[in-house]
Amino acid sequence: MLQWPILAASSWTRSGAPSSVSQTRNTLLSGSSPHYTVSDLTSQSQRRRGAHNSQLQRRRGAHNSQSRRRRGAHNSQSRLRRGAHNSQSQCRRGAHNSQSRCKTDVPTTQSWCRRGAPTSQSQRRFPEIRCETKHLFPALTEVPLDSGAVMAAVFTCCLGCCGDGASGQIPLKEMPAVQLDTHRMGTDVVIVKSGRRICGTGACLANAPLHQNKSYFEFKVQSTGVWGVGVATQKVNLNQVPLGRDSHSLVLRHDGSVYHNNEEKNRLPANSLPQEGDVVGLTYDHVELNLYLNGKNMQCPASGIRGTVFPVVYVDDSAILDCQFSDFYHTPPQGFEKILFEQQIF
Repeated sequence: MLQWPILAASSWTRSGAPSSVSQTRNTLLSGSSPHYTVSDLTSQSQRRRGAHNSQLQRRRGAHNSQSRRRRGAHNSQSRLRRGAHNSQSQCRRGAHNSQSRCKTDVPTTQSWCRRGAPTSQSQRRFPEIRCETKHLFPALTEVPLDSGAVMAAVFTCCLGCCGDGASGQIPLKEMPAVQLDTHRMGTDVVIVKSGRRICGTGACLANAPLHQNKSYFEFKVQSTGVWGVGVATQKVNLNQVPLGRDSHSLVLRHDGSVYHNNEEKNRLPANSLPQEGDVVGLTYDHVELNLYLNGKNMQCPASGIRGTVFPVVYVDDSAILDCQFSDFYHTPPQGFEKILFEQQIF
C-alpha cells in the first residue's frame, strides 16, 4: 500500500513541482498521497516555459548588444577609413589644383601684358608686393595685379637691377665718337678741339677704319700751308710728309695732285684748288677715292690702295685743318654716310 505514494511522490518531484524536503518527508510518513489537478500541472509548465523564455531573451539581448557593439565599432572604423581616404583625396586634388594654377600663371602673365588690364583680386592677395612695387612701377600699380602681373613686375625689377635700375632697360655699350687718334700720329703733331683739329708737323690717322661699303668725311682748311687728306693703312710713316710716297697712302695734296705709291693718280682742275675756308669732301667705296670741293664733285677719282684703310690728314708749314666725321657741312652723296664702327654696322 505504501508503494504508490512513493512512486507518486517521485513522479511529482520529477515534474518540477515546487515543494520542500520537509513537506515531502511528511507526506511519505503520513501515508497519504497528494492529489494534483490539470490546472496545477499547466501552471507549472507555464512557469517553466516562462523561465526558459526569460533566459532566451536575456541571451538574445546579450547577443544583440554584442552585435550592436561590434557593428558600431565596424562602422566607426569604416568612417575613419573613409575620412582618411577623403582627406587624402582632398590633399591630392588641392595639390593638382595648385599645380594647375601655377601652370596657368604664365599665360595669365602674357594675357596681362597684352591686354594691359589684369582681372584678378591681387589687392587682397598681394598687398605687400603692391606696396613694394608702387614706388618702382607707378604705372603698373594703377590697375589691380594678379599673380601673373606680380611675376611680370618681379621680372621687370630684375631687368632694372641688371640695367640702369631706373628704366628697366639694359643700355648698350656706347660707341666712341669718330675723331683723330692721338695714339697714331706723328711726333710733332698737335691735336686739339676734342680730336677734330690738327696743326704742327706730321700726319694722324682717325680712330675708326673704313669697314662699311660707302663712307663719307670732310676736312675744312682753316689755314693754308702744306697739307694733304686721304686714306692710309696703319703701316704708313706718320712722321714723313708729304704722304703718297709709298703704297700705304692715297692722298690729295694742297697743290691739287693725288698721289699713291709716289705716283700721281689724278689732279684737280687748276681753277679748283682748295683755299682757306673751303671744305674738301671725300668718298671711299673700297675701290675708288672721289673728291668734292664745297659739295661739288670734282670728277677726280683715284684708286690703287689695298687693305684696311683709315682717314688720314697731314699738315706742315703752319697749315691748320679741321676734321668733320659727322654733322657735315654738305650733304653726302647718295648711298654714302658717315663712318661707322664695326659694332654699329652689324
